[in-house]
Order: sequence, then C-alpha cells, then structure tokens
Amino acid sequence: MPKLPPKSKFPPLEKDPFDTDDEIQQFSKVSGQSVAAQARQQLVARDPSFDDAAFLEQAKATFLSLQKARADGNLETIRTQITDLMYKQWKARSDALSARHRKTVLTRLDIQAASIARILVESDADIITVEFEGTVIIGDLDERSGRMPTGTPVPDGFTEYWTFVRHPGSPTWLLDEVAGPADWRLAS
Repeated sequence: MPKLPPKSKFPPLEKDPFDTDDEIQQFSKVSGQSVAAQARQQLVARDPSFDDAAFLEQAKATFLSLQKARADGNLETIRTQITDLMYKQWKARSDALSARHRKTVLTRLDIQAASIARILVESDADIITVEFEGTVIIGDLDERSGRMPTGTPVPDGFTEYWTFVRHPGSPTWLLDEVAGPADWRLAS
C-alpha cells in the first residue's frame, strides 16, 4: 500500500486578503480617509503650524547641505541635523574612505522633485519620509594619485527616501534614515 503524506497540522490557507490592488486599497482606508490623510491630520492636530510646503523646502535644504558636508568630509557641520545613529553610520563611511585615501567629489546635485511619501505620528515621535528624485555627478578621488579610480563620473538619476523624526513639540527635525527605492518599499 502506498504511503500517504502526513496530514498538515495547519488548516488550509484561505485567500490572501491582499491579493488584489482593490483589496489593498480597501484595507488602507479607514473611515473613508486614507491612512496618509489621517496621519497628516494627527500631525496637524499636534502641531497646527505644520505646513507641507515649508517642511519640504527645509527638507530640500537639509538634503543639499548634508550631501555637501558628506562630500567635504566635514560631518561636524551637520551634527545637529542628524540622529546619533545616522551620524555614526556616516562617520564610519567617511572614516573608511579616509583610511583608503579616498575623497568624495560631488560635482553636481540637482533635486527635480521632493514629496512627502509617508507620515507617521507616534506617541513619542513625528516621522516623515520624503522621496527625493534628481540627478547627481559624484565619484571618489584617490588623494595619493589624484585620479578617479572608477573613471570620470557621469550624471546619474537617483531616487532616495529620507526619513526625518522629531519629538512632539520640538521644532527640530533630524535625519534618521536614508534608503533607496527597494529598501524603502520593503520597510514600509
């Protein structure tokens, strides 16, 4: 007699509730409002002076100043704009480049678009992720030879997600995380 496979301890799988885009949209709305709209309302209730456009202008200025400071290898000038964890990560990268006698050369950085991708309001923090799209010309310079080991940098498009956090009541937003499109979508 042929041996039958053992019966599963688990009940058969039912239909995944997130099988279709329509179902995903259905689950992402509560009380007729999107989750994003509700989070924005919570943020404005906590901080009535919050303004999307002003926040995005500040985020763009921060993006440009942080990128310049990283390229210049002078992270101390931006220390008050990033969280301790972000500082440690960027400092480790900067130290690794210095140990290899390399320097980042940022020739051009243009932001074509910046938009709020996500707002989260938690009991101990306000969190906003901004999607930046643009063009960059960047490369590493070998300080001993004066050459760029990877050749002359060419313009390259980018999309990055920068997550800013602040404690409720604080006017200061700090950069907490930077992710590429694939990493950010996996995390959200």
